[in-house]
Amino acid sequence: MRVKSYLRAQHQRFVFNWAIWSLRRSALEIPPSNRRLQQLIYGWNNDGWSASVEFMHEMIRCASQVRGPILDCGSGLSTLLLGLVAERSGATVWSLEHHAFWAERIVASLSRHNLHRVHVCHAPLRSFGDFDWYDVYAAALPTDIALVICDGPPQDTRGGRYGLLPIMRAHLAPGCVILLDDAARPPERRVLDQWARELGTTYRVAPGAKPFAHLVVPAPGVSAV
Repeated sequence: MRVKSYLRAQHQRFVFNWAIWSLRRSALEIPPSNRRLQQLIYGWNNDGWSASVEFMHEMIRCASQVRGPILDCGSGLSTLLLGLVAERSGATVWSLEHHAFWAERIVASLSRHNLHRVHVCHAPLRSFGDFDWYDVYAAALPTDIALVICDGPPQDTRGGRYGLLPIMRAHLAPGCVILLDDAARPPERRVLDQWARELGTTYRVAPGAKPFAHLVVPAPGVSAV
């Protein structure tokens, strides 16, 4: 069993490195194939917690189009994909991670694959009164964020992912796109409804086996409702 586990781990590492090399070589100029993204998921080996292929496609599409910094809430495979896009587009990615182990793993992976446009911020969760969210005050985050990939903090966090809006509202540029994963779960739908009410806007949920939501931050004083 130890030999089989070792060989599987070696195979996953090989497949992952090959997929990253292939995506870098193509410069993500065309949407990556589902097969290539599935190879990344297999090679990353995160016990089924990685984002869906559909979410990755939308994330890559949006990251390729925006002109401004990108915020990644909850590091992982998405962080490396955003790093690949940023190498071509010149964008800067800021990734928030509350768990020190994962922050170190992501930093090591980015370094190993020569992805230099991602800042990984180890930001433990802290109380903000009625909810918990990342402790970002020491992170010096930009104030013109154009895209947010929201796949954290974990589901059992007090308040779920709600803290993004009240804590980061002043950092989100008008027109900022928020992609929220796991949009079929009741806690995330409640967060989406609350964000939409507070922003005076709407959101749409992409159908699929693992739905995700797309929300655009309006300019101050502008309501989409």
